[in-house]
Amino acid sequence: MENTPLTDRKALLKITATYGAYLGAALVAISFADYLLNIYGGSTLINTLSYAVFIGGIVWATLAYRNNAKGGYISYGQALRFGTALCAFAAVILGAYTAILVNVVDPAYLEKSFEVAMQQMADSGEYTEDEIDLAMSASRAMMTPVSIVVFSVITYSLLGFFVSLITSAFIKKEKN
Repeated sequence: MENTPLTDRKALLKITATYGAYLGAALVAISFADYLLNIYGGSTLINTLSYAVFIGGIVWATLAYRNNAKGGYISYGQALRFGTALCAFAAVILGAYTAILVNVVDPAYLEKSFEVAMQQMADSGEYTEDEIDLAMSASRAMMTPVSIVVFSVITYSLLGFFVSLITSAFIKKEKN
């Protein structure tokens, strides 16, 4: 079968969704471990592990895409586009998990997280009580299931874009 722009897009969508699901599942597993350990504000270890898996997942998936779907060659722009799209797919999965966690499984989880955040803000001494209350009320208003998924996709897509800006420079391999 001849490669046309349509078949190339279908192949890109398939591999992006597949590897995005793998990355999303890995991030969900870390988030679930965070939940089971009752670490509501996150910990340095959990955050470091999340970033390592996130960056490693982008590198691994982009290399797999380059080597398996692109014949061993990929341009900087193709790697950047793939990494960003990969993170958007992963973010949908992570956002859906988070929405289910905070709205169905453990509705008190979000409130506990807000309490930890409020305490951290108060302990920093940088915010007045009114500023903390305002920030928390705005955050609570934006924590609907749809907004959680939307913010997750936006945040992780942007983060994936910035990480892919760097990783794509090392992964690109142009035909001579």
